[in-house]
Amino acid sequence: MVPLRWTDGFGIAATLLYGIIKDHPFIDANKRTAFLSVLFLLQKMHRCPKITHKELEDFTVKVSEDAFAKARRYAKLVKKGDDPEIRYIAYFLRKNTRQIDKRFYVVTYKELKSILHRYGFDLVNPKNNYIDITRREKSGSILGMFGEKKTKHFKLGQIGFPGWTKQVCTGRVIT
Repeated sequence: MVPLRWTDGFGIAATLLYGIIKDHPFIDANKRTAFLSVLFLLQKMHRCPKITHKELEDFTVKVSEDAFAKARRYAKLVKKGDDPEIRYIAYFLRKNTRQIDKRFYVVTYKELKSILHRYGFDLVNPKNNYIDITRREKSGSILGMFGEKKTKHFKLGQIGFPGWTKQVCTGRVIT
């Protein structure tokens, strides 16, 4: 049995990305396959990208074009020895991903209202064990100079509502 060269998940993901892109095992879609394979492997490692998919796609293109060779970090890895490409890709993946938080959080409806309020949404009109989810918009007065600005609520949907101190349950939105 041949010992594995890379034993950590990032080294394995880097090898997978680099290998598929550079070895061209398929007639077409090697970069896309490498990109999706790495996303799948990161998911299995309970990691997700901190950067946009576009930035990760752009990095995949850089790998295919050896464009990261200009990076200072890569130059240092070249001086250290073997497989600087894999080490650089592993560094990039480690730096640009985060652990997926799978903990269970308990949130009350009062806390949910506070969270939604920060993003321009609200919980209003509790009635018959339901409450409306709305988007808030401030409407200006004439020419925006006279009078008070009023807040309009645009209804997005409804959720079950047992009371402000009760725990929010997962479920679907009723419209």
